[in-house]
Amino acid sequence: MMFDLIKKYSRFTILSSLSLVGFFFWVGLRAETPSGVLSVSVTVNSHCSIKNIQNLNFTSYDPNSTTDTIGAGQFDLSCTRGTVVSSVEITSGSNATSEGNIERQMKSISTNEFLPYHLYQPKNVDFPAGNGGSCSGANTDWGAKNSNVTNGAPLGSGVNGLGNAPANDVNFKVCGDIPSGKNITAGNYSDTVTITVNF
Repeated sequence: MMFDLIKKYSRFTILSSLSLVGFFFWVGLRAETPSGVLSVSVTVNSHCSIKNIQNLNFTSYDPNSTTDTIGAGQFDLSCTRGTVVSSVEITSGSNATSEGNIERQMKSISTNEFLPYHLYQPKNVDFPAGNGGSCSGANTDWGAKNSNVTNGAPLGSGVNGLGNAPANDVNFKVCGDIPSGKNITAGNYSDTVTITVNF
């Protein structure tokens, strides 16, 4: 009878040991958590837009004055940082002369007369730093051919607010001039031009 008890005890011990081994093996399997790698990426596009256009209004013109009439308009060029702007073009307008040197002209609605004017690029532009320059001393015609106002440079890290705004604005002045001494009829004269950004 003692022998039978030893056999039963041994069998119980073996079964218990096997159960413990199975339990720890199961725990070990549960501890091996599956893992994988997820790649996250995005492409930041080069993009520019023109906004906040302020029209150039010369206010008034005196045909008897010997001094040119000057004025300025402006616009904001908003670009993704690092965007290389190859040129900013301004068309010759709706009333430009078609012979010889193309000249911009404003037209009178009432008399169909034309008053010539010029648009100049701003001076001291530093596009990478976000500086659109000023009209002081401006004398380079701003057209489709003379359009490299940014010098083909990328908009750089010097622009205020980088990382805090959806885009970075550079304020460009459009410098205007009406030559003096034009014998024209009194009235309202106007023209429209188109600004194009190439990047």
